[in-house]
Amino acid sequence: MIKIIFRSIQLYYIIALLALLAAIAFTISYYWNSRLIDSLYGNSVYEAQFALEELKQQKDVDKIVKFVESDNLKLASKHLELLQKKVREIEVLKKNAKAEKNIFKDLNEFNESVNKLQAYSDVSQSFKSIDSKVGRLLEMALQRRWETLGRMSARLQARISIKRVYNYEQVNDFYNRFSQNIANIKGIIENSTLAAVDKERVIAQLEGLGVELVVVEKYAGDLLTFEKKSVQVKALLDDWIKSAIADLTVERMSLNEKNERLMILMMALASLTFFMIAIGLLIYGRSMQSLKKHFEREALEIIRKGVVAQELPDHTVVAFSKFKHSDEFMHELKRIHFYVQKRMLLSSLFQQTLPFATAIFNEELHLLWGNQLFCDLFQLKNFDSEDESMQWSSLMRFLDFSKEGDPVNEAITSETSSERMVRVRIDQSDRTNQSYVIYTMASSSNGQKRAVVYFYPLNKVEEALMNQRMMLISPVKKLLEVIKSESLNDKIQEELRKDFSSTQTEEVMQSLISNYKQMLNERALMQKNIVDLDQKLQQHKEATLDLKQDNEEFRARQGRTIVALEKIKEHSISYIEKSIANATIIEEATTSYLKFIENSHTVSKTIRNLLEKIAAVQHVVAMVNRPKKEIRLYKEELLHHDHKVKALLDKLPTLLEQASSAQDERLLTTINRTSSDMKKLYDSIKNFDRVLSLLDVQISKAEMILSDEMNGIDTIREFEEEIILFKKRAEQIRNEYYLQSEKMQEFEEQVIGSFEDFHQIHRDNLEQLKKISLNFGRVVGPLSLQ
Repeated sequence: MIKIIFRSIQLYYIIALLALLAAIAFTISYYWNSRLIDSLYGNSVYEAQFALEELKQQKDVDKIVKFVESDNLKLASKHLELLQKKVREIEVLKKNAKAEKNIFKDLNEFNESVNKLQAYSDVSQSFKSIDSKVGRLLEMALQRRWETLGRMSARLQARISIKRVYNYEQVNDFYNRFSQNIANIKGIIENSTLAAVDKERVIAQLEGLGVELVVVEKYAGDLLTFEKKSVQVKALLDDWIKSAIADLTVERMSLNEKNERLMILMMALASLTFFMIAIGLLIYGRSMQSLKKHFEREALEIIRKGVVAQELPDHTVVAFSKFKHSDEFMHELKRIHFYVQKRMLLSSLFQQTLPFATAIFNEELHLLWGNQLFCDLFQLKNFDSEDESMQWSSLMRFLDFSKEGDPVNEAITSETSSERMVRVRIDQSDRTNQSYVIYTMASSSNGQKRAVVYFYPLNKVEEALMNQRMMLISPVKKLLEVIKSESLNDKIQEELRKDFSSTQTEEVMQSLISNYKQMLNERALMQKNIVDLDQKLQQHKEATLDLKQDNEEFRARQGRTIVALEKIKEHSISYIEKSIANATIIEEATTSYLKFIENSHTVSKTIRNLLEKIAAVQHVVAMVNRPKKEIRLYKEELLHHDHKVKALLDKLPTLLEQASSAQDERLLTTINRTSSDMKKLYDSIKNFDRVLSLLDVQISKAEMILSDEMNGIDTIREFEEEIILFKKRAEQIRNEYYLQSEKMQEFEEQVIGSFEDFHQIHRDNLEQLKKISLNFGRVVGPLSLQ
């Protein structure tokens, strides 16, 4: 049957196809000579005409001129290349060689003029460079306060206009005026009173503008050539477009007539094709109806015997239909049969072995299926899934929910799962009905929504919770007992970990063990803190004893300091008394020297009367010379002692500074008084030196008198006796002075030693104070830390 249907369809389409091919071949052979089949010919005519119209409307020459005047030479060159390309394409379409030579010759010359302008790069940069140089000239004129040059530079800068349009008139006018202004400025600068250096600098800047002006001049000349050539090309291009449009119009009219005849033939061919297709569709439709009925019968036979049947027969022995099926088909059929039987088996097992009361509802809340436990729960007998009278609303009257709302309706509408407590009361008088947990889940299959409802008895949940509670509490209780007895070790910890792992509560165990270890660490830390505090308390007691001992030592040192100050006081008083004695001795020596001078004056008078006796007393003069040398020796010794006293005075301020650190005002007053007395002694010694110098002078005068006057021998003898007495007295004064000097030196050493002792005691006191401060810190430190 199928072969007959397909053969008739194939025969019809073969005949129709041959008829269409014959009509198409006749059309192609008839119009081959008319060039209508050549698509390039017709397209070239229309494309040439469209290109001419576009070329006429775009006015490319004017655009190129605008690009050049706006200093966009690259765009102008690019646009000119496009214009040449368009003209070349149109000439190819026109097949007009004569016009091609004329138009391309002028276009090439026009392109050369554009390329010359493009060689100048960007003209705006030249104007900007001129503006920058004139600006620097103006800035220099303003800084030097050259008013005339400043005004002319400002006027010159005002003439510079950096625009985006540069035609020949503007560029040429700018060049002529700007060059004239530059020449005028040069003339004014050369005839001005400026310095030669300034003139050279200004003229150098003006001459620096020459490079840009030369570029502007050349650009103006080439721009004039370009404008002339653009006018010529524009006129020639317009004439060429008019001629080309006329030729293409005649050709297009001829082509349109041929196209109309071709269109009529194509419409006839299309009508024939449509008629054949309509007949073919009619034949095809009837054939498909027959095939559809045949395949439906075949499919039902295959499903009934090959899919739903419990056993699949061997296709080599028993066939499902009149067709002989292939091995691939039978293999796929076996796979589908196995899958369907598996699904049916699982569905049957699910319905029979589900341990809970379960039901399925559709979108209209009709009961589609319920297992036996569900039927027993609601006492449903002879339940039929195709009976749509059983709905969820009729079952809800036997249910008491723990909260308001319809879980089945919510599962279908919002496609969410829910869990609620419910009590089933089939018999209203029965108060012992069990409670259930109702699980509602949404399901979707083949675009249809379902709601699956499970009724789980609550007493089973309570039993499971009780068992779980015992499993959780037992290992925790065991761990707490181990922690209480402090007998936790690795072995016990491993056993406990197994117990906790069985209940999946290892985190609880870890938390308890970590808290236990933290408690042990805190206890050990507290014990360590107690030991540290005990040690700090013991250190505090020791530091307190050391502080007490240091205070006693400091008091003893203060007593020694007072004794040292008393010694300094006594030594200073003794030093002052000895200084007074030395002053008395020096005063007595001064009186003796004055008396000696008076006697020398008397002797000098006697010598004038006793000149005749001078020869007899010459040996006395020799004796007088010997005391003179001794007096000079005494003088040197006094000067030596003078230096020693002066050194002591220089050393005394240092002692005063050391004494000032003790901050004893009484001691400072005494030492200052001693220093004043020493200075007085120094003045007395200077007076003694002055008297000795005077004595030396008088003796020299006496020698001169004795050498001139040879008189007064007796008087000279008496004077010799007085000199002997004076010598003895001088020796006595010298011995007393030496003795007093030694005593004063001893007193000085005692005073210095007293100061050194006082300074050492003061340093010891400072060290003791530091030690006391450290001990006090040791005492106070632990208390502050606590």
